[in-house]
Amino acid sequence: MSNKAPQFQFPGFVEEFDSTKIEERKPAVSKMFKDRPDGACEGPRCSNVVPGGKVHFNVKQYFCSDSCRRKEYSNTPSVTN
Repeated sequence: MSNKAPQFQFPGFVEEFDSTKIEERKPAVSKMFKDRPDGACEGPRCSNVVPGGKVHFNVKQYFCSDSCRRKEYSNTPSVTN
């Protein structure tokens, strides 16, 4: 018995499948995160330290807690035209 995979035949085309040529691909998710060093919380009147680590690449502001995040956005004036 042969260790080779079966041949797939299409009209005018014959190719043997070689499983050794398959490369492991890195997941696309790894490109969606970036490393961030330790830093200060950006909430109003907050002096806590935000631990570093992996964060989503779209994150521009870093807060120590949800309460600091809410304070920041509640103090931001809304723009009306």
